[in-house]
Amino acid sequence: MQSNLSLYKETNFNWVHSTLLNDRIDAKNYKVEYLELQRKIISQTYIRLRDVIEDIKNGFEVNRSYSDVGLKFLTVKDLKEFEINYSDIKKIDLHFRDIPEKGRLKEGDIIITRSGSIGIAKTITNNDEDIVISSDIIKLRVNNKIDRDYLTTYLNSDTGRKLIEQLSYGAVIKKIGQEELLDLLIPIPSPEIQKYIGDKVRKAEELREEAKRLKKEVLDRLNTLLFNPNIKIDNNKFLYLDCKEIIDYKIGATIYRPKYVSNRRGLKQGIKLLKLKDISRKIYDGNHGSVHPKNILDEGDIPFIRAQDAHDGLVEINKYISNEEYRLLKHKTINYGDIVYGIKGSVGKGGIYLYENSDATVNPACVVISPKKLVNSGYLIEVLESDYFNNEIYRFAESDSTRPQISRTEFEELEVPMVSEEEQKAIGDLVFRRIKAINQSKQLIQEAKQDVEDLIEGNFDMSKVKANS
Repeated sequence: MQSNLSLYKETNFNWVHSTLLNDRIDAKNYKVEYLELQRKIISQTYIRLRDVIEDIKNGFEVNRSYSDVGLKFLTVKDLKEFEINYSDIKKIDLHFRDIPEKGRLKEGDIIITRSGSIGIAKTITNNDEDIVISSDIIKLRVNNKIDRDYLTTYLNSDTGRKLIEQLSYGAVIKKIGQEELLDLLIPIPSPEIQKYIGDKVRKAEELREEAKRLKKEVLDRLNTLLFNPNIKIDNNKFLYLDCKEIIDYKIGATIYRPKYVSNRRGLKQGIKLLKLKDISRKIYDGNHGSVHPKNILDEGDIPFIRAQDAHDGLVEINKYISNEEYRLLKHKTINYGDIVYGIKGSVGKGGIYLYENSDATVNPACVVISPKKLVNSGYLIEVLESDYFNNEIYRFAESDSTRPQISRTEFEELEVPMVSEEEQKAIGDLVFRRIKAINQSKQLIQEAKQDVEDLIEGNFDMSKVKANS
């Protein structure tokens, strides 16, 4: 018979070691996939999460609507692995004195989602803004028996997420309670290994902060170059237009709304406006045939870029199609330095394609822009993602209630404020430094998560720790 830590697999049942038994009687709790992961962990030094927790609390339940002022209120949708997305975070009209302790955070706390996309975790640092957490987020206060960022990495790892899922309940919307989460198995390597993994996460945090600083510098320089800070939106009932402000190729009620006219008037005098089609070698869209959702893969031969994969200046490769599927499409290659930009659904967001493999394609919600030689792609993507250009898009976009869109032919006619090559390069250099910092941050996070998986599989290379020290 196999070791008592192993599983004896038969068609309709499994023998389970007593260490892995608990009060749960649901079949999901004893799936072979979960039990195999647990077996690997208990074959080495391990603890339960409760062994390193000083305090655990669910967040704050708010019985009021969101507001334009007040405290930032963090919900599940705002929490990403290792970071918080502050861009769309809602506010509640309360003061910190109104918030119970369970809703407040301090440096060193770990927060983790407990419903929906469960198991997404982040360590709170001194870079994080003051926020209040919702009741769908659990706050963990950890003792000094474990490296906090090592623990956060484990919680975000594939193994950690699967074992959290094992402990969850709910058929449609998964949830996990405090007691269930405290039962989570945690592998405990030496303090040196924990620090080695945790240091990668801390370095990734530093790089994200550097990227934020560079983003602010880019926006400050762009605003100084292009815009008059004293412009005010004309909200009069009647709007008087200069003949130069008349759009001669389209008629529509939205075109002359005050905010759109004021948007153009906000540009400094002397700024040159050039149509996108005139500063691009080519612009093409993804209207080359549809790809059935079942043929869009997590792994494959050809990168398949969707509108949601291009944002904040970067293009991420998250999906693929097969070579066979690719050959069926009237595809066009994407070159290094081209810009992928959303014109349907995720309108107004884009990124620079910085991969050597040009055998990639986009879906019909995107356009690909190949800038001319004298146009800096770093400068161009910042302008295309700016509030100014987004207003220009929405000025001409067709929309229903939920999905604005603009055709490629109208997109090509949009005008871009252009500055000298030297000024473009100065901004573009900052943009590429920022993208490099973000990519390095992501690489460190992936390495840290892989280190955790290697530990669990018994494949961790200790020489990396020694070399690092």
